[in-house]
Amino acid sequence: MNILGWKFGESEHEAMIPGKPVGYFFTIDGKLLEFDDFIPLSGSEIVEVDYLSDTQTLEDAPYLACCICGYVECDAVRASVKFYEDTVFWIAFKFFEEKPTILGAYCFDREQYCQTINSLLGVIKNTKANEGQ
Repeated sequence: MNILGWKFGESEHEAMIPGKPVGYFFTIDGKLLEFDDFIPLSGSEIVEVDYLSDTQTLEDAPYLACCICGYVECDAVRASVKFYEDTVFWIAFKFFEEKPTILGAYCFDREQYCQTINSLLGVIKNTKANEGQ
């Protein structure tokens, strides 16, 4: 079984504040996913996606990574999520020429997965609240 994690990403892009956390990366078994891009902490609707329910359609699949620009359709990697009694499965994919291409499959312990996602969503909520002050 895989172990899901996340960590902050810092910008090296000249238009952003160097060293300031600007997004997060998902990790699996302590290693960054093979996609180098991350999810922005602000300026994008993708952080509101619910990772805690089954994916109904590929178009509703949560995002695992996108381009640093934060635009949802820009080079996005998504995951089809399926919950079972004790496990959660991710099938990571990308749309190429309007067809999904599978990039990897992962299996997580459901309790560990939910704790990790709830931790991440809490940090995102707090970050957005602090930016609004």
